[in-house]
Amino acid sequence: SSAIVETTALSNSMLAAAATLQSPGIYTNPGSINFTAGIADAQVASQMSILGSQLVLFNDILNSPSLTDTKVKADIADLRNQTVVKNVNYFVSQQGTIAGVPKDLQARLNNLGATPEDQWNQQGSLNFDVAKLFRSGFSIKPYVDLSYTAQNYVGKSSTDTAFGGMGISPVYSGQIGFDVVLPLLRGAGRTSVAAAETAAKYDLEASRMAMLHQQSQSVFQTIQAYWDARAAADQVEVLRRSVELQGELANMTRSLIAANEKPRSEEARILASSADARSRFEAAQKRLSDTRITLATTMGVALADALFTPIAADPFPAPPSDLEANPQVYAAFIQESIGRRYDRQAALKTEASGKALVDGARIDTRPLLNINASGWGTSAHESNPKYNKWVFRSGSVGADYEVPFGNNQALGRLAQGRSALNQTKIDTANLERTIALNITQYIESLKIAAGRVKIAEEAVRNYDQTIKNEQARFKNGDATLVDTILTEQQTTSARLALVTAQQEYTTLLAALRYEAGLLVQDNDVNVSNLVAVPAALLKR
Repeated sequence: SSAIVETTALSNSMLAAAATLQSPGIYTNPGSINFTAGIADAQVASQMSILGSQLVLFNDILNSPSLTDTKVKADIADLRNQTVVKNVNYFVSQQGTIAGVPKDLQARLNNLGATPEDQWNQQGSLNFDVAKLFRSGFSIKPYVDLSYTAQNYVGKSSTDTAFGGMGISPVYSGQIGFDVVLPLLRGAGRTSVAAAETAAKYDLEASRMAMLHQQSQSVFQTIQAYWDARAAADQVEVLRRSVELQGELANMTRSLIAANEKPRSEEARILASSADARSRFEAAQKRLSDTRITLATTMGVALADALFTPIAADPFPAPPSDLEANPQVYAAFIQESIGRRYDRQAALKTEASGKALVDGARIDTRPLLNINASGWGTSAHESNPKYNKWVFRSGSVGADYEVPFGNNQALGRLAQGRSALNQTKIDTANLERTIALNITQYIESLKIAAGRVKIAEEAVRNYDQTIKNEQARFKNGDATLVDTILTEQQTTSARLALVTAQQEYTTLLAALRYEAGLLVQDNDVNVSNLVAVPAALLKR
């Protein structure tokens, strides 16, 4: 605004100066003229004051009585006239030059607007990349980077300096390219790159095998609970029969007492024996109820009503007559059993997982030597986001080589992996040893249990016949009540011993089939094989 005032004052001063120099008395009486009238510009006023003094001097010389030479007088008059004309032309031309400057300055000032107080900055970027790592270790990463930057004064709609902007146009830039890395030592090859993935696959398979082994455990626990319930039911039946026999003996005793063939003191003895039999029967019923609930819990059955607990309906299987566990076939049967066991298969998968990690960790102890390459194109525009022109002339190739000092971290991972692998191998070997020992123990125990079942069955047959004979003798008065009660108790004990022997045999058979990996095969349970002795243990 000060420039506008100054240029306006200068223009007006030059107009006033030109008008003064064109006054009628400029030549005849310059002393009467105010040469600075209407002039605001100091420089123009000074120039006009000097010019006025010169014109007064010219006028005094020309009017001097001593100047008589007409030619000199004419030259001085001509010089005066030229001076006036020259200054008039100067002022007129200069005023014409700057006449439009104030208007232009005002327009520019209007365009600039108010003086800015704050500045704003804007930045934006869009980055997109896709990385692909191949099993060989080679990796490629194409990418796209787009960016935007702008800045200006607050309140200014244009970045042009003529309109008050900062003079910096918005810049839209972009880069499209790719990076590739080829490892030659550390991280090279599938063994290193896919170590974790390979280990994860083995771990997944190991978990599946562990699940199948858990199924075998669940089946084995269910079988045990089932035979417990079966044994409890048979014991109830044995003791119920004992109560009935005691009742029959009580009736016969009362009849004999009424016929004066037995003393009345015998009645107390038989009543005590009957009460003992009923007490044992009630205890057996409670155990039956408990085993049925245990069976339901093991089977995972929801019991809405205690009356609907599972009942063991199948009888105990009889030991085969051709059972002959030949120690010479143990080794082959044990090896087959170890191969079938899902937990051992899971252990082998875990070993394979650990070996994959160890092999990968071993490669990762090598120095790092990577070949790197990049290529990219760029595009840049001002004021508008046009990405239609790209220049693809940029690229780079290099190599990275690194040898860690001590390399303790990589060596530590390798040692840790080896330690875990060795522990897994130890666990696998211990599992195999335990399986072999358990199978050997169960085979020997199964042979003994089968013999006990046969002996118990023979004892039951003999006691059944004995109790019949004893009852007949007691009825005829040939046997005492004590002998008859004792015989009945021995018969009941023999029957209970048979139930125990049968339960022991079936439990050992289930344990043997569990240790041999024969309860769950191919993710299926063959019910018909649950009570079958493995074919390798039968006579051929």
